[in-house]
Amino acid sequence: MPDSLPLVLLGVLLLADLVLYLAPGWLATQGRGPMPENLGISLTVVLMLLFSGLVALAARTPGRRLAAALVAGSMVPVQIALDIVLRTADFTSVRDLEVLMAGGATFIAVVQVAAWGVARREGRVWPVGLVALVAVAVVQWVVRFDVGHLVTDLVPGDGTGALLGAWAIFWAWFTVPVLLTGVLCFLIDRHGPRGRVAGHPY
Repeated sequence: MPDSLPLVLLGVLLLADLVLYLAPGWLATQGRGPMPENLGISLTVVLMLLFSGLVALAARTPGRRLAAALVAGSMVPVQIALDIVLRTADFTSVRDLEVLMAGGATFIAVVQVAAWGVARREGRVWPVGLVALVAVAVVQWVVRFDVGHLVTDLVPGDGTGALLGAWAIFWAWFTVPVLLTGVLCFLIDRHGPRGRVAGHPY
């Protein structure tokens, strides 16, 4: 298997995730109503399962394939449970809703990077890099209102282009730290105690 294939497939999944993230806003601007909730969660689960298959494909050994797929697959029940709670729970405040959504998103992000690490990393120190992702999530929570105002200033207007542009910025705001954490774990692995055996390209 070419070394670049898993990265290419990851890029395809990222593009699909971006489209899924933007779809509700685009439908709203076109007057087609909101995306059906069952369709949205179903597509999200499909992407998660595809990512599980991807980490299995990228794994360095057969044993890692199963372990990485199981780690990645743990996102699915969490996402489904989160969706059920969001639909059925009677939240007394918006803050409670925000905390639940942010906590679920952070867990899923950490699992994604951890699954890739199980598939590809060689040393034992790389999980330290996951702490950075949690720290970034805390910072994002603290500055969430400031970022919202900044995006509104950067992308003024209420047309389709402005709305999709703003949503794309928010997607990048949450996605780029996940990718950078993966790079950080790679660098820790490559230059850590067992760095001599972690010379693989990703």
